[in-house]
Amino acid sequence: MSAVLQWLGWSSGLLLVAPRLAEEPLVLAATAAAMLVTYAITLHFLAVMAGREGRRWGIAGLVFGVAAVALLLVVMENSTPE
Repeated sequence: MSAVLQWLGWSSGLLLVAPRLAEEPLVLAATAAAMLVTYAITLHFLAVMAGREGRRWGIAGLVFGVAAVALLLVVMENSTPE
């Protein structure tokens, strides 16, 4: 498996939940790309709702995927007034 496919698989989280997708590179690439776009859109809206820069978080979601989602959720939890 090429480095690009590994990055797509791990950043989207697909290789964590469905490691057998590594056997089908086209399916992995298409699904991972769709997941990363979904992460980007979701992070953009969550960031804007939390009063943060949506464009930067959207790009982070597109590049880093599930790690960016986790980071934004942690940042949002820590910045919530009690």
